[in-house]
Amino acid sequence: MKFLKFYAALALLGAIACFILVRKVSPRDLNFRLGWYPTTSRRLSANGDGSPGNDIRVKEWLRNKTSEAIHSPHRKEPNPGVSATSKKNNERGIVAVKSTPLKISNPLPQANGKPVGRPVALKQTPQNAETVVTLPKTLNVGGGPRNNINPHDYRLLLDEPRACLDKAGTPKKVFLLVFVTSIHAHIEQRQAIRETWGSPREVRGKGIVTLFLFGYNGNANLQRQLEEESRKHHDVLQEDFQDAYRNLTLKTIMGMKWASTHCPQASYVMKTDDDMYISYDNLIKLLTNAATPSTNYAVGYLITGGTPFRDPANKWYMPREMYPKSSYPTFLSGTGYVVSGDVARKVYERSLQTKYLHLEDVYVAVCMEALNITPRGDANFHNWHLQYSFRNYCRLISSHWAPPQEMRRIWSEQQRRGPC
Repeated sequence: MKFLKFYAALALLGAIACFILVRKVSPRDLNFRLGWYPTTSRRLSANGDGSPGNDIRVKEWLRNKTSEAIHSPHRKEPNPGVSATSKKNNERGIVAVKSTPLKISNPLPQANGKPVGRPVALKQTPQNAETVVTLPKTLNVGGGPRNNINPHDYRLLLDEPRACLDKAGTPKKVFLLVFVTSIHAHIEQRQAIRETWGSPREVRGKGIVTLFLFGYNGNANLQRQLEEESRKHHDVLQEDFQDAYRNLTLKTIMGMKWASTHCPQASYVMKTDDDMYISYDNLIKLLTNAATPSTNYAVGYLITGGTPFRDPANKWYMPREMYPKSSYPTFLSGTGYVVSGDVARKVYERSLQTKYLHLEDVYVAVCMEALNITPRGDANFHNWHLQYSFRNYCRLISSHWAPPQEMRRIWSEQQRRGPC
């Protein structure tokens, strides 16, 4: 009987405690403390004040953070040969190569025992030794010597020096030069692009050159496959920086540099990714419109009011030491944007004097802001996936998250049905 009274008293005390807890703690707070509170954009806000983040990256991250169906050049592929970051490169925000030297076979025909037309060189590093980046003291940019704080001194492993030349070796007319960032493992995406939207060499009488951009992977098998692609398709550019998400800016600057040195006659330069669907026809319509400037021009999906994420766990984390400002300049989504040829050269030159940031679209915007170039938005650039219908794609220039099978389906139907 005593035991029953004891348990009854204990139950009463428990009920009183629960009542007090419920009165003082809201269901919202109780769920959060117990780990039941669902993740929302409110908690992911870049503002730190609990308000919804005003950067479109919040919504994208929430929608796609668990999706394995998304093919993106931002996803890091296995890279057993790379395992460390040098202190100097870490200060620059660049992931350095640390690996056993990789022997690159020469993908070009030989003439008198020497490779024809393509410099193939690897920044050799002994095992367990870090890549050393040498910073030239000065560099002549824009007419005078300036300190070079961010040199792009990487070497081409795979190159296409004749991509913008005709058979006689003279510069050919290139209206649009397109750079597609990719990683070694995305073989199917690249092949689908070559067979679909990236296949035209001329649209509406305007010459187009399409090239894929790569860093150094460290995987010998994947490298051999990439060399085979280069031999077969002649559309691969590769430099000897590590192919990693934090080095995506290096790919973009690599493209701007190549455009400036190998294809300066290009009227416009586009940067996009291998998970995008691009309509060259609609893009050429835009660029040949009488209202479209031929210089100081940048267009794409415009993002305004973007704010840095300060949470180190976030994919788009930006340390205050790297970018102390509370907001980003207006920028064009890196999924796909176009600049005039002079802007490509100016951005490359400006990058040599601009502190490195790993968010490539933000970095390009910082360079353009310093150059007083104002980016423009166009409603036909999309940085999300637009469900296909013939009508939807009549004016579309870019759509995100397009797997290979969808690229082929869209291309096939558009070719069959003809112009809108």
